[in-house]
Amino acid sequence: MNRLFTRQLWQQALTVQRSHLTPWPALREAVGIALVYLVVWNTLGPLGKPLALAAAAGALMAGIASVGGPSRTRGRALLMMTGMLGLSVALGLLVGEQALLAAAVVGVFAFGFAMIAAANPLYVSLATISVSYMVSYASQGLPAELWWSHGLAIVVGGLLQMFYLNWMWSLPPMQPEREQIAGVYRDVAASVRQLPGQPRPGLMLHHSDALAQAQVITVERYHSHWQTQQRELTWLLDALYDLDAALTGYGVCAARWLEAHGGVDEDDPTPQQQQLTKVTDHLAELLEDFAGSIESGTARLSADDWQAWQAALAESPSGLEGEAKSVLRAAAHLHTGFDTGLSVQRRALERIWRELTRPWHDPHGVQFAAYYGLAIGVLTYVSHLLPWENSSLLVMTFALIFTSDYQQLLTRGVARVAGTLAALALILLLQEVIGLSDKTSAAILLLSSFLVIATLNAGYLAVTLGFTVYSFAALNSWEVEVAMPERMWLTALGVLAAVIAYHLWPNWQVRSLPRRYHKAAEALCDFLESLGQVLDGREDASDDAQARHADADELRRALLRMGAKFRHAAQIAQASRTEPIWDTLENRQTEQDPFEQLEELESLAAEAVGLHSALQSKNPSTASARRELNDLKQRLTELQRRRPALRPLLQRS
Repeated sequence: MNRLFTRQLWQQALTVQRSHLTPWPALREAVGIALVYLVVWNTLGPLGKPLALAAAAGALMAGIASVGGPSRTRGRALLMMTGMLGLSVALGLLVGEQALLAAAVVGVFAFGFAMIAAANPLYVSLATISVSYMVSYASQGLPAELWWSHGLAIVVGGLLQMFYLNWMWSLPPMQPEREQIAGVYRDVAASVRQLPGQPRPGLMLHHSDALAQAQVITVERYHSHWQTQQRELTWLLDALYDLDAALTGYGVCAARWLEAHGGVDEDDPTPQQQQLTKVTDHLAELLEDFAGSIESGTARLSADDWQAWQAALAESPSGLEGEAKSVLRAAAHLHTGFDTGLSVQRRALERIWRELTRPWHDPHGVQFAAYYGLAIGVLTYVSHLLPWENSSLLVMTFALIFTSDYQQLLTRGVARVAGTLAALALILLLQEVIGLSDKTSAAILLLSSFLVIATLNAGYLAVTLGFTVYSFAALNSWEVEVAMPERMWLTALGVLAAVIAYHLWPNWQVRSLPRRYHKAAEALCDFLESLGQVLDGREDASDDAQARHADADELRRALLRMGAKFRHAAQIAQASRTEPIWDTLENRQTEQDPFEQLEELESLAAEAVGLHSALQSKNPSTASARRELNDLKQRLTELQRRRPALRPLLQRS
């Protein structure tokens, strides 16, 4: 059980990441919510307040859907959220008076929404919020005749918010895309800061949360007026691939250099470690500054910035001159320009219907969605039988936190309980300071909407706090002293139900680790073969520029494929570290910790990326590069021979 309550889990659950707060986008969207509320209120009069609140909810959820991603992706997510939420509210009101029918309908649609969430990570919040709203409206005891008016109000609110965001307070053209690319540069900067202390530096860029949506920018179909900016952003992403490869190679050699000079001491850094930390911190600051310039519309390093890069890398230790030159050569593209002929098509843009039907080919995903729908349906029926007025909170909590990732489930559960408690304490404080009434409910409703959007990416704790205050304001129910015990009890019961449900039908991530490991190893092998082909081309000494560009394209494609496989393997490994199945697996005889094997594999991949960067800089001789490549292949073969240590993870406990 000690794995369930690790320090890391508590930190993830209770931390608010201030760097991920988005106050200005939240202000923009909160103004839209206020306008939607006022328009519907003034149109329908005081008797239309419930519909004005429903329209404001539709505007809020549309704002949540449009927070991240490129412009066209935001638009699709906004329309999907509006349609799904309107349907959920209408169905919830239609079937709410009949417990058994409500359970069946909610369960079926929860299954369908879970399949939609499996198609794209951006759709997860759309699906969970839609399920929670269906459960909420099904349990409020409102007349079924209101289904069309409230469902329509939700849709109207979402569409009005879309009109406001696109035509009344629109962003500059391609601004969301610039922010997405800048986010990738910041993710790499965060990884660079960790280089001095990483015993096995990994692939930095492919641990970026912003990378997937940034790659979409390169294949979206934009209007001809914006295609020049699209090519510029594609060039920035291409330049970052080369820079990341060079920085990864720098990190590999820096780790070796530190090992040769006494290793890494986190408590009392050595002079050598301090020297490297000074270099990497300076490089990270330069990357963060360049990310800010991307957001402001500048896509080139100024002369002063270029000199700062040169000065930072000049501080590198004497054993890292070659790697520093590779980094400087890659950064030079940001100063002097880049050959756009080397841009890579990451993937073909997937049609929406193909994207939504792809999860149906994954049996495990279908089984999880079916189990999710069944559990939601059963809990919905049970909640109708419970004597508490707000018994739907149990089902809503379950719907919002239940996931196939056990660590994420625990993190969300702890954050939800803590966030609910913090929200109730905040409301009690507001009652004492300003007093709460009908006049202040609308203001608190808008302020809590702002808080939800501003903290959406900053942590589940803050989002829960904002949503809890929002729900009190929407219902204009401020009897916190009476509601607090019941709300806390039902929230905790929902978390407990989610944990029990996971244990009844577990989906331990560790069992998929061998498969992910194998795919990552295959991708590394393919990348090494591509490096061998580059060396063969060197020996041929071809002067055909088009052929060299084709080789570089293929090498980048192999690098992207390898990075994606390692990213998936790292996600599975991270998710499985708190799973209680390890208490059983630790008693089995294995030759080596599987996490160590994965780290060794990632270390080999990082060395391969470093060799790739060195070849681009033409630092090593062909013979030297060939020897290093053969050494990597031999070490990969040896590591694969020890792979049976992972087999016990496939056995059922």
